[in-house]
Amino acid sequence: MSEQPKTDTLIRNHVLLAAGGGLIPILLVDIAAVTAIQLDMLQKLCQLYGLNFSRSMGRGFIAALSSSVLARLGASLIKAIPGVGSFIGGLSSAILSGAATYAVGQVFVAHFEKGGTLEDFDPLSYKEIYEEQFEEGKRKTRNWQQKENDKKDQTIEIEASSQEEKLAKLKDLATLKEEGVISEAEFEEMKRKIMEEF
Repeated sequence: MSEQPKTDTLIRNHVLLAAGGGLIPILLVDIAAVTAIQLDMLQKLCQLYGLNFSRSMGRGFIAALSSSVLARLGASLIKAIPGVGSFIGGLSSAILSGAATYAVGQVFVAHFEKGGTLEDFDPLSYKEIYEEQFEEGKRKTRNWQQKENDKKDQTIEIEASSQEEKLAKLKDLATLKEEGVISEAEFEEMKRKIMEEF
């Protein structure tokens, strides 16, 4: 039976993690972080399909597939340029890291869906698929990052509007107390309810 819905979510989550790893400003640490994220993804894919996982085999297969490692290394080295270098290098490295992770995930899902295992995986036979998925992964990474940023922006807006609403209610309460419409005890009780509500 296909595990596609679960694998889609698993890959997406790791793509976003890898894109974050690509933003690490320390030279070459970003590549190590992304490789660890890809290995974690591969291990979880193996668990999902009930397959044995070998860290050393996984690392070797990922390295064999990832022709983008040199591109990521180039983006990582751009980060050494003072000032704008870390910003430009980080952005390009984030997209490339996410795309490489997406491609790795898609290749192994395709192999596992055919009944393959790590033991019979041949990186050369999947090189073309990897390259296609890498290009698709760039687009997916940008889209997913944008959606995540939009969610964060919405959360910030909701929190800000919630704070404004709370302040407005508290000001109204204070006015009612000053005008003698409500007592000090009523004011404190209503204030407590407003604070609990938000």
